[in-house]
Amino acid sequence: MRTWKMILAVATGAALVSGGVVVSGAATRTAPNWKYAACLSAKSKTLSRVTINATPSCPRHFRLITWNAQGPSGTAGTAGIAGIAGVAGPAGPAGPAGLAGPAGPAGGAGGQGPTGATGPQGAPGVTGPAGPLSISAVSANDSQPQLGIAMVALSFPTTTGTVGSDITPQPSNFVINTAGSYLVTANVFADAGMIFAIAVNGVTSPSGWLTSTGGELSMSQIFTLSANDHVSVFDVGGLAGSVAKAQVTIVRLD
Repeated sequence: MRTWKMILAVATGAALVSGGVVVSGAATRTAPNWKYAACLSAKSKTLSRVTINATPSCPRHFRLITWNAQGPSGTAGTAGIAGIAGVAGPAGPAGPAGLAGPAGPAGGAGGQGPTGATGPQGAPGVTGPAGPLSISAVSANDSQPQLGIAMVALSFPTTTGTVGSDITPQPSNFVINTAGSYLVTANVFADAGMIFAIAVNGVTSPSGWLTSTGGELSMSQIFTLSANDHVSVFDVGGLAGSVAKAQVTIVRLD
């Protein structure tokens, strides 16, 4: 057995030298896994025709032998124990806030939308109640002849408004054509001391007489009138030479 080991050692060294490879006693690098082959003499027990990674042709009485420069890999060792986890380092400081980006440009105005379809016509509204029927008249202006101190009906040559055929205006009175309830209002502008009243068929009630203190004098009364009654505004006495102007409005209430 010792002889074989010597032969293999010599052969291996010769093969390495013949192959141009120098191996130090303490190799720092892993050698390639070369395969060696040689012819072994049966008589002298010597090797010849040593080859690397090839198979030589051996003569008679020689035996072909092969071997590797590197032995088989050993079994893997057991995994080592995992090391202890290191202590977590402290959190780094927060970075500064970034600058605000510039505002984007304003969007353009959108186009005008199409005109919507015309909606359906609404239902007719309920007919409202009839408004009050009225007539208004203004007496002659201040250039009229002065009024005497006797009972004189003021003249109303100008009328506005209408109550249909219910009232017929005349220069000195208003003729009631339709019986009913009427509100008669007279606003008189007269000198102080003049006395005025609203008369029905020329009759006045002293309780309804009003004396002007100068400027505007307002009178208002509700009457229940019959057909053909006459309504007038009278100067029932006052100062000679005084002048007056009045506006009278008659409103039918029923």
